[in-house]
Amino acid sequence: MGQVSRVRKFGMLPVLAGWILAAALPIPAADPPVGGVYREAMPHYHAGLGLERAGNLEAAMREYQAALAIGGDLRAVVGALVRTANIHMIRRDLEAAKDSLDEAFRRDPGNSDALRMQARFWILRDQPRRAVKPLEDLVRRAPDALSGMMGLVEAAQVRADPSVLRDAQARLDAALGSSLENRLRAAEQAREDAEFFAAADKPALAEFLASLSLRMDPSPGGKAFLAMAYYQSNRLDSAAALFQEISADPEFQSRAAEMLSQIDIQKKETQIEFRRAQMKALQAAVREAERAGRVEDAVRACEEIISFGRDVFAYEIREAESKLVLFKKEISEKTAVESRRKAFDLMKTGRHAEAAALLRQAKSVIGTDLLLDGMLAEALLQGSSNLTESEQEPALREILGLAAALAASGGSLPSHVLGAAHARLGLIMESRKRWPEALEQYTAARARNADMPDISRRLLKARIRARLPQVFLLLAAAAGFVGLTAWQWPRVYRTILAWMLYQVAIRQANLEREFRALKDLATLLPGRLDLRLKLAHLALKKGDEELGLYLLDQLRREHGLEKDDLVRLYELYERKGDRSKLYTLLDELLKFPLDAGLRIRFLEKKLDIEMEKASTRMALRTGQEILQIRPSAGLARRMADLTRADSDFKNYLSLLRTLIRLDPESERPVVPELEKILPAIESTDPELAKDTLRLLIDLHLRSGRQKRAAELLETLLPRESSPAPVLQSLLKIYTGLSETESVFRISRLLFEADTASLEFGFKYAALLELRGRPADALDVYLKILPHQPNNVELVRRLQDIGQAAFVAGSDKDLDCAVRIFREIIGYTFLDTKEIRLMLARCLMKKGRHDESIAILQAIEGGGYPRLRAQSLAAQAFLLKGQPTLAVDILTKIKFTDPQLTEDLRKEMRYLLADALEATGQTGPAAEIFDQLILEDITYRDVQARHARLARVSRAGQAQACPTCGKPNPAASRFCASCGSAIAPA
Repeated sequence: MGQVSRVRKFGMLPVLAGWILAAALPIPAADPPVGGVYREAMPHYHAGLGLERAGNLEAAMREYQAALAIGGDLRAVVGALVRTANIHMIRRDLEAAKDSLDEAFRRDPGNSDALRMQARFWILRDQPRRAVKPLEDLVRRAPDALSGMMGLVEAAQVRADPSVLRDAQARLDAALGSSLENRLRAAEQAREDAEFFAAADKPALAEFLASLSLRMDPSPGGKAFLAMAYYQSNRLDSAAALFQEISADPEFQSRAAEMLSQIDIQKKETQIEFRRAQMKALQAAVREAERAGRVEDAVRACEEIISFGRDVFAYEIREAESKLVLFKKEISEKTAVESRRKAFDLMKTGRHAEAAALLRQAKSVIGTDLLLDGMLAEALLQGSSNLTESEQEPALREILGLAAALAASGGSLPSHVLGAAHARLGLIMESRKRWPEALEQYTAARARNADMPDISRRLLKARIRARLPQVFLLLAAAAGFVGLTAWQWPRVYRTILAWMLYQVAIRQANLEREFRALKDLATLLPGRLDLRLKLAHLALKKGDEELGLYLLDQLRREHGLEKDDLVRLYELYERKGDRSKLYTLLDELLKFPLDAGLRIRFLEKKLDIEMEKASTRMALRTGQEILQIRPSAGLARRMADLTRADSDFKNYLSLLRTLIRLDPESERPVVPELEKILPAIESTDPELAKDTLRLLIDLHLRSGRQKRAAELLETLLPRESSPAPVLQSLLKIYTGLSETESVFRISRLLFEADTASLEFGFKYAALLELRGRPADALDVYLKILPHQPNNVELVRRLQDIGQAAFVAGSDKDLDCAVRIFREIIGYTFLDTKEIRLMLARCLMKKGRHDESIAILQAIEGGGYPRLRAQSLAAQAFLLKGQPTLAVDILTKIKFTDPQLTEDLRKEMRYLLADALEATGQTGPAAEIFDQLILEDITYRDVQARHARLARVSRAGQAQACPTCGKPNPAASRFCASCGSAIAPA
């Protein structure tokens, strides 16, 4: 799609950050010389940092590799491994990054930079849960470390859990406080992380961090950084808006103009490349369809090219048009041949209807074709014999249409086909007594094929019957001449005469004579309702509305009318303005199924009449029916006024809701009306008053009147059986109004309404902690625990509180920690080994060693927790004065176990030496202290105890220096002559 390559775009963010931020990667100062010689690895490490900051990753990698090859300096080596892992992650080589981090942890298990890089590694692997542990360790070790807090926010964002993200951001905000310096440092850290994730192909996370940095540092530089992040994510419009905003700043003016120009160019390139790619895809589709023989698909693709490339791709359009002509010609030829062959096979088996359908489809593609049209006419003629009379006529007329089209192009259908079609049409017209048309068809049939059987007889019959009106006219004239005294003649004669005159008038299409004859017939035969109905229709056709109205009204009263006649009667009454009769007629009309427009028309007329008659109930019912079919704000307003005047508050509220939905502008006058009638509703219907309050609250909130909405919500709160929704609305309003006391009160009520809710409890506890009431916050967490025993966040929060109480160390704090840990263990099904260890430590600190030992011995399984439990149990036995039991535990430990960390291994060996010394085994204890002092001379009181035990266990012994061979005292670590290290004997 013609986008700027990601590599080129990612190169811009560090460049921009270079002139916005200070150095993102702090370069540690060189270590002081040891023994007068500077360490060789550190300069390479420093050089690598400088090159990496300048964007030269290849050269930086070479310097780091040189530092690793030299070795010796732990800080330089571990730092080089961490930065190497960083470069590997930027290159998306996660396996190599993992190898570098593993080596860094092997050399320095607790390195903070390695922990931060490990968290980044898991975030890049889209496993944010695994990133939390190293970050929590980092924050626990250094609570004010911005990198750890920022990492927790990043992990929460990748985890895509809004509640976790809110908690992480709240922790970050709490750590930053109101200090401007802290927020600027946090913004700088967010930008540094954004650079990393942008380079590591995580643009969404980089964009989030850029937004976070702008929130903490809303300076033009922060906006420029976010704009560049938008640019990298290809959100060009958002980037352009921000660059336009900062272009007024002189410092950023030239850069903003440059980037705006670049964005315009990229937009145009993207659009052109996108259209070009689509055009290439369409051309490829044409070629593929042509190669596979799918001509129809090729035609569609060519038509798409012509439509899509208009005014842009002239050459491609000309090429597609030329191909389209060829493809259509090929389709026409292929369709004609295939259709004729298939139709011939179908007609041989008598499947004429299927053959006709197939030939019609081919004709829609080919157009007029002599062979195809001839076969189609034959199929239609043969298939019409199996059709009903109503179905035959369209088929036969289609044959005549084919003949006319062929005649226009110089061709013709076979005469026997055309003659048979005319003859059959004549038979159909004859059966319908349409003799003039039958005469016309028989004449055409005889002209096409004079040898057709029975055609002459049918032609003569049609000719005679077509001239019957003239015969009837002559007979009627004769009868009129003979019956000059018809008033004296019998009724039967007058009826016959009227009927004959009526038939003649119909055939002559003489409306006046037909009216007079039908009027006589209706008078002579009053029981014939159909004659009176025809007379009414004819009267209306002539314009005699009075007679038509009289007859229709008479027929309606006597026998009822169908829907169409009732509609005619309604229109007559409406023109006369007879509203009393209109109303009764409307009730009758509305019982019929009517289309929506006609029903609306009748209902509106009915509503007008009911409003004039002040029939409120009927008018309301009619208006609501109209609103269901065609909602209207004006009608809703009228109905609302009507119901309010009638004190029908329930319908009034319903209509107001409809009015507001149809016309949002009506909210403003509705609010004072509701406020005014609220007391009256409360006195008559408390439940309806609650609905009124809800509507008023919603209107106040939508119009921005938060204070009044909160007052009404407070009024509604005591009436609600389930107050949680009302409390949530109040909390949202008070939060927006920054009313801290109200927020605190509502948070407490929310928690009391639903103590099982984790969300409500956490919010209330956080407010209690901000008010300096940690004990109350702890009570809240403990109340939630029975309802949410397996929630990881809750258990972790309680664990943190318990750990803080343990660190505080007072009796009250230790009792609190014991209570917390026992509550967690009693409820949760999560893994509680670490919590049991903490509980045991608390009990040990309080001197309750037996309880501590019981808890530690109950920790089952293997791995680090079990080893830690054994270490604590040995320590408890020592404190209890039972060193023999401590020795039993510790001598069973395999100190080569890979699960043992370096710290735990040292601790357990120290405890073993302590226990051995307590049991009088000073020799083995001294050997252990000999090893410990070589590993870490600063560990606890190893140096003093080593010296004491060495004097006791090896008194009077001398040891030789391995370098110079001179003797030294038994407890010496260094040679008194040459200064070399001496291993204990």
